[in-house]
Amino acid sequence: MRSFLSLAALVASARAAVDILLPLYVYPINDLVKPYDGTVDWTAAIAAIDAHPDLTFNVIINPLSGPPFASEAGIKIDWAKWIGQINQRPNTVTLGYISTLGTVQTNPREISVVKQGVDTYAAWTTADGWDGVSYDIHIDGIFFDEVNTDPAQLDYYTQVSNYAKVETGIVVLNPGVPVNTASYSLYDVADAILSIETCYTSDPNAPQDRCPSGTYIPFTPASLSALPSGAAQKAKSAIVVHDFYDDWEPYQPAPLSTLQTDINAIVAQGVHSLYITQWGYNESFTREPASVETVSNLLALAQGLSSGQPL
Repeated sequence: MRSFLSLAALVASARAAVDILLPLYVYPINDLVKPYDGTVDWTAAIAAIDAHPDLTFNVIINPLSGPPFASEAGIKIDWAKWIGQINQRPNTVTLGYISTLGTVQTNPREISVVKQGVDTYAAWTTADGWDGVSYDIHIDGIFFDEVNTDPAQLDYYTQVSNYAKVETGIVVLNPGVPVNTASYSLYDVADAILSIETCYTSDPNAPQDRCPSGTYIPFTPASLSALPSGAAQKAKSAIVVHDFYDDWEPYQPAPLSTLQTDINAIVAQGVHSLYITQWGYNESFTREPASVETVSNLLALAQGLSSGQPL
């Protein structure tokens, strides 16, 4: 029995760990219009990163939907302190958000504009925050959103991915749906592809900007059958689920037990990364049960990591 357990432990330790892919889109200031203090979400994310040093957090930095910025200096001073805190942690990867959606939605954005966005992030080194302190704001890679994997666009996304890898180092693509099999070569150039991005809720009265009725399939473990069958492609796949509740009004969050079941099912697939958020990508990271700490803890538990605390 001892030798069997040792072999099992060896196999488990050799398996690639499933990361967190954290869409930390909230602007890190106190929004006096809503009002909402965006620094609350950032503080919660940093606390989860510190509590789980055996997890890697791929943190998507999304200032105003990405470059080109009307005021890059304004972005830097607002975000410097918070990006700097993320970069101080050894178990983090920072990804700069860039939309690839063109003004005509069937076509991607002008490639020169996308490359300009990559160049903007690649040039970030240090910046002063409002406190006058200089922070490390380097970006480790690029998160390309609104990716179209139709074969007609394969050359475009291969070009921008290769360009970003040279300029920054890491590339994550987000089609949000399974990759067209004729474009599977994108798995060779990307470090990860977000191929399942959807709502958990099936409530038709959910916020329509996030979960428009009739346009998505609510997430269940059965949704994972859409992942690639090949181990290499599956290991580069990511899943993000938002709006984790049964009913919006009156509000009824989904159970913690369901959250654990879903995370365990995703981990069993051997994917690159995951995240489940209570609402959207703003004002969500302290809301239970799918807070950033609870999701991180359940992911650690699912992988037998020492930072996972029993429920």
